[in-house]
Amino acid sequence: MFMVTSIHRFSAVALLAVTLLTSCAKLPRQSKYIPANAVFVMDINTRQISNKLVSGGLSFDKLVSASEKATAASRGEDTNDSSRETSTAKAVKQAQKSGIDLTDHFFAAYVQDTIDNTKSYVSMIASLTDSSKFSSFLKATSPDAVSGKGSDFSYLYLPEEHTIIGWNADNAVSVTGINVSRMAAMGGALYPPLSGISGYNAGDTITDSAQAVLSDTTTVTPPPDTLEHFWAGRLEYLFHLKESERATSYASLKSALKQGTDLSIWINPTTLYKDEYILKLPGDFRKLFSDSYYTASLNFEDGKVVAASSAYINPTLDSILKKYNTNIDPDMLKNYPSNNITSFLLYGFDPRIIGDVLNALKVNDLVDTGMQSMLGISLSDALNAFNGQFVAVASDYAIVKKPAPWDSTEQFNETQVKWLFSAKVKDKAAFQRIMDSKNVSMFFTKDGDHYTFAIQNSKTFVADINLEHVSFASDAQLLAQYSAGKSGKVGDTFTNLVKGNTIGAYVNLNQLLGAVGTTTENDTTALAITKNAKDLFQDVVLDQYPVKDKVVKSAWVLNLKDKSKNSLASLVSFSLDAYQRISDANAKARAQWDVQQASDTSAAALDSAVMISPPPPMKKYHK
Repeated sequence: MFMVTSIHRFSAVALLAVTLLTSCAKLPRQSKYIPANAVFVMDINTRQISNKLVSGGLSFDKLVSASEKATAASRGEDTNDSSRETSTAKAVKQAQKSGIDLTDHFFAAYVQDTIDNTKSYVSMIASLTDSSKFSSFLKATSPDAVSGKGSDFSYLYLPEEHTIIGWNADNAVSVTGINVSRMAAMGGALYPPLSGISGYNAGDTITDSAQAVLSDTTTVTPPPDTLEHFWAGRLEYLFHLKESERATSYASLKSALKQGTDLSIWINPTTLYKDEYILKLPGDFRKLFSDSYYTASLNFEDGKVVAASSAYINPTLDSILKKYNTNIDPDMLKNYPSNNITSFLLYGFDPRIIGDVLNALKVNDLVDTGMQSMLGISLSDALNAFNGQFVAVASDYAIVKKPAPWDSTEQFNETQVKWLFSAKVKDKAAFQRIMDSKNVSMFFTKDGDHYTFAIQNSKTFVADINLEHVSFASDAQLLAQYSAGKSGKVGDTFTNLVKGNTIGAYVNLNQLLGAVGTTTENDTTALAITKNAKDLFQDVVLDQYPVKDKVVKSAWVLNLKDKSKNSLASLVSFSLDAYQRISDANAKARAQWDVQQASDTSAAALDSAVMISPPPPMKKYHK
C-alpha cells in the first residue's frame, strides 16, 4: 500500500514525474523557508525541465511507462502487460492528486546542529496548488499520524519517521530529524531516540542552538516535553524566518538561484567549522576557510549539458591564490606529435600555494620535518622544484583484433593508445637535490643531467628525466618527437578550448565509442546501442578559470552532435531506446529459455513413460 510519510517522498515522485529538475529573475518564493544556518541547499526547477522534455516530444505518460517497464523487468514480469500497474505509477497518480504543485520549484535543505547533533534535520519545501487536497491526502495516506496546529499553519507529525509536515495556504515544509552522531557511530541509523533529545528539557525555550535565532517561546499544541513539541517548534521557526535569518541573505545562494538553471546546489560549510572536531584542528583553519561558500548547477541546453561550479572564497585564501596565479601553457599540448587526440589534461598550479596554506595552518615545520625524516626531501625543495605546468595526453585510441598467443586460429581484442605525461622543472638545484636524495636516487641512474630508471621495462613506458622536464610516454619515438618540440600537430582547435584557464581537460567520447563499437559486432543489441551513442555524444570539455573577485569558477560541458535539440530530451530519448532494446533482448532470451525448459521437461516425461519390454522366455530343451 502506498504510504506517504513526508515531503521528501513526494520529491522522489516529482523527480520521476518530470524527470526532473522554474527560472526567473526573482527568487523562488519557497526559498524564504530555508534557514541561514543550512549546510546544504538544493533547488530543482521542475517547470523548466518539464518544458524541455515536452519540447523534445517526450510526454509524461511515456516516462511513467518506461518506469513501469523497469520495475516489471526487475521482477521478471512481462514488460508488455498493459494491465499491470506498478507502485511507481500508483505513486505518480497519488502525487498528481495530492495538491502539490509538480511544476514549481522544489527545495531540499540540510541543517546540522554542531552543538547537539540530535537536533540536525533535513527539510523539504514544495508549493501547493490546493492546501485542502494536500491535507486530505496526508491524512488518508498516513492515518496514524498526529495532527496539530501552529500559529498560522497545520501539521502532521509521524513519530516513527521522526518527521513533521507543516503547510499553509501556499506551501508545505517538512522536517525530518537526522541523528548525525548515531549515524556515524552505528553505521546508518539516522533518527534521534524516541525517548527525547539530549540537552532539551521540559519547559525550555525552543531555540536554534547553532545560531540562537528563535528568541521567543513558541506556542504549539503538544506537551512541552515531547519530540513533537520540539519539531513543531522547528516548523514554527521555518515558517516565520526573518530576512536576515534566511539562506537567501547570502549573495552566493541568491546569485545561484537567479541563474535559472535546471538544478542548483549551495553548500555552506561555515556552520560545520563550529564543530568540536574542527575547532581542534591546528592553526588558523577557520580563518583560511570560513566565510567560504560553494555553488553548483546543472543545465540542459540545446546540444550540450553544462555542469558549472563556483567557489566563493574569503580574502585570506583569495590573496594566496592570486599570489601564485598560474595559467596553463598551451604549448605543452601543441608540441604533441599527433592531432588524433583522445583526451588531454592541462594543469597550471603553482605548488607554493600548498606551502602558504600549510603556513597558515601553522603545520609547515611539522610537515617539513616529517618529509626530511621519511623521504630525505625538504618541503621547500618539493614546492620549488616544478613550475606547476603539467600535461597529460592520450591519442589514437583503437581496439584492434590480433591472433591469440595461445591459438593462432583465434583472435582477441587489444586496446592500443599512445600517451604522454610531462612536467616542467623550475628550480634546477631543488630538483637535483630531490633526485640525489637517498630515498629517490636508489631508483635512478644518473648520467650527466639525465636520470634513467635503474630497472626499466621499455615495453610498458619510456622516460626522459632531466633538469628541464620530467616526461613519460608510451613509446620512445613519441617521446623523442615531443621533447624535440618540432613535430607538434595539435592545432588551435584544441588549445583554444582551454586557453587562459588554470585547468583544461578534454575527452573525445565519439572516438572512444567508435572503438568500442568494433567489439560488439556479435551482439546486435549492444551494437545498436553503441551506434546510437556514437551518433549522440561528441566530447566533454572541462574549464577552470583564474580566481576573480574572490570567486573560482569551473564548468564541465558535455557536447552532443545534434545542436538543434535540447540535450535533456536527447539523453532521455536515448535512454528509453536503449532500455527498450535491452528489454526486448531479455524477453527474447527468456522466451528461448522457456521453450528449452518445456522441451527438456517433455523429453523427460516421455522417457519416464516408456516401458521396457521383458525378454522372451527361454526355450526348454529336453534330452
